[in-house]
Amino acid sequence: MLSQPQRNLSLEEARTLGEEQEAHDAQLKRYELQREAYRKRNEIVADQAPTQAEMDRKREERMRDRSVHPTTVLQEEESVRDRVDHPPTVPQEEDADLKAAVRDYLQLNPRSWEETPSWIATTLWCYDLFPRRPDPQEVADAMKDLRERRAA
Repeated sequence: MLSQPQRNLSLEEARTLGEEQEAHDAQLKRYELQREAYRKRNEIVADQAPTQAEMDRKREERMRDRSVHPTTVLQEEESVRDRVDHPPTVPQEEDADLKAAVRDYLQLNPRSWEETPSWIATTLWCYDLFPRRPDPQEVADAMKDLRERRAA
């Protein structure tokens, strides 16, 4: 038995507590806005898309507005080119660590033999299996060594 009598709510009280009237008013307002938008659908004209020439002109303006001097950009490009042409040499022990990391990873994930060296390099770095993101060529060399050892 219930110790206190249950209170029966009137229908109007239940509607007030459930905010039924507010929901009804909001729905009517949304419906009226939709009706008005449908009636005016042909009055609203879409904006014209910019032409290729306009986009090119704006792009050139943005490039001019940058505070970087063109010679600075050329110097940066030469610096990048030097790094690509003359990559840093990898110490022998780090090379052995990379081969071990690649070997361990591929033993745990044999399906990854099908992945590209770039993908494996990123995976080793993301999972903290190697202290830096190795160069994909280094990973390719390590995978080649592992394949040769497996074949032998």
